[in-house]
Amino acid sequence: MASEGSFPHPADAATAEELSIQLRRLKAWSGLSFRELERRARVAGDVLPISTSWGMLNPHQQGVPRVELIVAFTRACGCTPDQVTAWVAARRRIAAAAAGDDPDDESADPTATGHPRESDRLPPSLPETVEQERRVAGRARRGRRWLAVVAGLLVLAVADGAVSGVRTDAADEHMLLSDRCPDPMMVGTYGVCAQELQRQLHRQGLDLPDDAWFGPFTKQRVMIFQTLMGLPSTGMADHRTKRALLDGKQISPSRWTSAQTERRLRKVFSEDPDRATELARCLSLLDPLWIMSDRLGTRRWGLFQFSDLELKSLRAEPATALNPEWNIQTAHKIWRRTKDFRHWSCRTPTGQAIS
Repeated sequence: MASEGSFPHPADAATAEELSIQLRRLKAWSGLSFRELERRARVAGDVLPISTSWGMLNPHQQGVPRVELIVAFTRACGCTPDQVTAWVAARRRIAAAAAGDDPDDESADPTATGHPRESDRLPPSLPETVEQERRVAGRARRGRRWLAVVAGLLVLAVADGAVSGVRTDAADEHMLLSDRCPDPMMVGTYGVCAQELQRQLHRQGLDLPDDAWFGPFTKQRVMIFQTLMGLPSTGMADHRTKRALLDGKQISPSRWTSAQTERRLRKVFSEDPDRATELARCLSLLDPLWIMSDRLGTRRWGLFQFSDLELKSLRAEPATALNPEWNIQTAHKIWRRTKDFRHWSCRTPTGQAIS
């Protein structure tokens, strides 16, 4: 660890893109893989999924990272408390400049939407953070026990005929549709509602952690569900989306693992299997269900990240682009016209350009 290159200086970053470059250098300095960072963050009481780390190091995929992600990432890399504070201060300065606020005003700590939020203030010490996580987990457990008791009482009441005129539709009684959960749920939602949403998505065959934080990866999984269910792909869990999750109808997402995807890529792109695999890994982490959208609202779908406009020209629907076989075969047809990969461009977290 901490053996590759000199320690980067967050104060050198003036923009979100420059901050991501410094964070990439910090990862290189740590000598740790994304999986090792995820494991170290978990031990420290933080949440740092691999996909979130990867996205945070790519300035084209999201804006200034949330403070809690900066804290989790820098601590996992081996930064001291003072160094973590310096990274958070750089993040605050860049976010404030982007929102037109005074970077010296500690009350002005905007998120990606430009509004201040209490959770974005300077992070507490590690023991305090771990204790907060425990309190959140305790509240979640108490909430689940409370729901179980209420559900049990309702079942007994219905069985005894003590309840009359009360609807017992499971979807109508579900927490996601209650006043306890925001409508719509979107990026930034944290707590038991976000965790239950993640569990419902997981029941639909969409792999994601139930870490109780509605982040970019959860938004992506919501978009997949909406797309395959024929709903507007907003990435926000509105009432219609939540009801569709609960009505019992199942979608059929791709079940290809990264290993299966790589094998198929190498077989189809037999002329240049290494380059094709490297490009797809950079674009989508070899995840057939990968969806990204830029700040202009343009969405890109599947392994080779076909844009909305490209899909329209190909007379294909977004749900079709999430089929890995279609995505690979279509990419290969494009490759055959030029015998190279100039149609695509991708920059890895280490800064290497692939095209």
